[in-house]
Amino acid sequence: MPQKVTSDIPAQGMRVLGVAVRAEPLLFTLAVVFSGLYAAMTVASAWVLGRVTEDVVLPAFDHGHTTAGALSLGGLVIVGVAALKAIGVAGRRLFAGMMQYNMQATYRRAVTRQYLRLPLAWHHRHPTGQLLSNANADVEAAWPRSRPCRWPRAWSSCSSSPRSRSS
Repeated sequence: MPQKVTSDIPAQGMRVLGVAVRAEPLLFTLAVVFSGLYAAMTVASAWVLGRVTEDVVLPAFDHGHTTAGALSLGGLVIVGVAALKAIGVAGRRLFAGMMQYNMQATYRRAVTRQYLRLPLAWHHRHPTGQLLSNANADVEAAWPRSRPCRWPRAWSSCSSSPRSRSS
């Protein structure tokens, strides 16, 4: 059954995000910068297409000719904006993914350190595979939403928990 959204849930999410930002400030900053580049190039692409259409394409139809320089410049600007947009997408996903996997590695090490503090008798009562599986599952449950997913793709493809796969 889906969890009811209350005003506390966004606050909890922001606290979790705050933990991640404090743990990996450089990667977070880079992911946000590249995300900003992507957003700016999304806007720029519409503007550039409008300008090229207005200044190059329509005059070519009106006058029946245009210069190779105008066509080349228009094409170059369009390709340049598209390339910067692609760099923004790739950078955002790369650095957000690095941040997620660094956080998971940090928390896996913390969980296994906790296991090492337990007495040997406790370890004899629990299979090694179960302990490793629990350490991994707990960490993946703590940091699944930081993956660089495309919107509006379903979150289920980004999470490894069985609950999210069924939704």
